[in-house]
Amino acid sequence: MKKILSWMLVLALIASLGCAGALAADDENEIVGIYTLVDMPGAEIPGMDQIAGMLGGLGLPESFEIDTAMLLKIMTVMGQTATLEIRDDGTAAMDLFGSGGEIEFDLDTLTATVGEKSVTCTYEDGRLTFPIEGTILVFEKENPLARYSGAYDYYKLEKFVEDGKELDLKTLDVLPALYLFDSGAAIMTSASGSLPIEFDLEAMTARMQVDEEEVSVPFTLKDGVLGMSEDGGDLTFRLADPGYSGPFAMTGLITQDSGDVTEQLPLLASVGLLPTLTINEDGSGSLDLFGETIEFSFDFDKMKVTTPEEDEALDFLYENGVLKITQDENSMSFRRMPSEEDLALIADLIGAKAGG
Repeated sequence: MKKILSWMLVLALIASLGCAGALAADDENEIVGIYTLVDMPGAEIPGMDQIAGMLGGLGLPESFEIDTAMLLKIMTVMGQTATLEIRDDGTAAMDLFGSGGEIEFDLDTLTATVGEKSVTCTYEDGRLTFPIEGTILVFEKENPLARYSGAYDYYKLEKFVEDGKELDLKTLDVLPALYLFDSGAAIMTSASGSLPIEFDLEAMTARMQVDEEEVSVPFTLKDGVLGMSEDGGDLTFRLADPGYSGPFAMTGLITQDSGDVTEQLPLLASVGLLPTLTINEDGSGSLDLFGETIEFSFDFDKMKVTTPEEDEALDFLYENGVLKITQDENSMSFRRMPSEEDLALIADLIGAKAGG
């Protein structure tokens, strides 16, 4: 029994919560699914100048221009989305920023019919092109892997109690860990495998698949401690430090000239311009800042960071999963993000395409 404690006991607890198993893959027509409008080539969309103003003060390159695809991504971040849902019964529903309605959709010929008008769509690699009233609408199918591409917090198992009996964690070969992404998607890992979990951060419930049946359990999250408890089982994770090396995403930015512009960072992420930091095990590192690469050298003992261009050493802190570099009134904050190798492993686990 002790030989499989490193993972099976965790699964045993999850089973006691009614949650053992992995997320099940949908067996359906490839066309069926939910799509988001990602481009309207050549179309005039109001708001481009306003969005450009919102991104001001972030030091974007002069060559940066907002096209319709970028604007639609930014609008999505701001909660203004256009979607298309294609169902397996030959019907569909389109919502173009609050207007639209039901559509008949032939899954074999990709013909969409609205009233007496019919148009033929095209589909390739998750993208569906929908011609309508002289405009080409390009929809992209939602990729579950996108929920695992942002910043995450790293937790380690701190306590395991079942029916009043606490497990001695020293008996585990590898301490189970939890990678919780800002989207609410999570991966629990141990020596014996990995388990996808969906955390609803508003309803405070954790969702998993059990024998093709979805089950939810309550969880708590406070002061870096995450707990799940039900039916005599208690599982407690605590925010942990996985070390310095790895890729990081910028999650906070304060500049002397523009002040705190952290709220604008999701807009940068939506158009692929979010600054990222990579730290190697030897202390070397690089910051990708809007296409420009800045080399860094980290001294983990003195908590100092330097660049080849400047002699002055900057202070940095690493607490509760946040790495913060400061210089006078300027500061940059970063949190961990998955590497390309991590995303490939997650893609295999959840059955998604690693390429997006």
